[in-house]
Amino acid sequence: MSLSGGQKQRLAIASVMCKNSPFVFFDEPSSGMDYSNMIKISELINKYKTMDKIIFIVSHDIEFLNEVADEIFEL
Repeated sequence: MSLSGGQKQRLAIASVMCKNSPFVFFDEPSSGMDYSNMIKISELINKYKTMDKIIFIVSHDIEFLNEVADEIFEL
């Protein structure tokens, strides 16, 4: 069995969220995902934010960031 890039990305995100860390770092969490999966991941991250977690996201996907970010810093 082999996983697609999007499936690997979702598995990685799920495994990070299973840990009870106060800080979570994501590097391009929406890469390799179609629109419907990007929405699912953004909903999951927004739900995770309600658990008083600090989440850092690095992304080029401004649409995704607009869904999940409280603040956006551009370099």
